[in-house]
This record gives sequence, C-alpha cells and structure tokens, in this order.
Amino acid sequence: EESDILTEIAQKEKEYNERGFNIPLEELDFTVRAFNNLKKIGCDTVADIVDLSEEKILSVNSLGVKTRIEIAQKLDTLGAYNTAWSIFLPKEKK
Repeated sequence: EESDILTEIAQKEKEYNERGFNIPLEELDFTVRAFNNLKKIGCDTVADIVDLSEEKILSVNSLGVKTRIEIAQKLDTLGAYNTAWSIFLPKEKK
C-alpha cells in the first residue's frame, strides 16, 4: 500500500540522515555488478559514490547504462539528490 511505501521511504531517509554519507556499500543491496564496479573505482561508502564527478562516472567503461541507473536510483532513495548521478535517473524521476 502507498502509505506503507511512504513510511518505509521516510524511515530510510531518517536512518540515512542520522548516519550521513557514511553508509558502507555492503549495507546497500546493489547488484554484484554495481557493487564490484564501485569497489573497483575506490568507493567504500555512499559519500564516495556521491563525490564522483560526471566525468569519472562516464570514464568507467564497465559501468553500463543499467548499472548507472541502478546506482542513481539507489542514491535517490537514500535522499542523495542532485549528484552527478542524477543525469542517469529515468526522466520521470528527475
């Protein structure tokens, strides 16, 4: 139900705000491909992902379109808005 979803989102945002960007990648349910690619470029926490520039993101050849979208959507659900990843969000989410 929509209210359950909104409650869950609010709870995740509260937890995220309390911990800031220090959430380890291991605590996020990324696909193996996304997780491995982020680790390969030196990302250990949400802060590391958020700090990446658009140029750096685009320079990682092994990060495909679907993986970029997945990461962008995960950051969006965590409340990390207006990052370099935002360009990869589906149009209706911008």
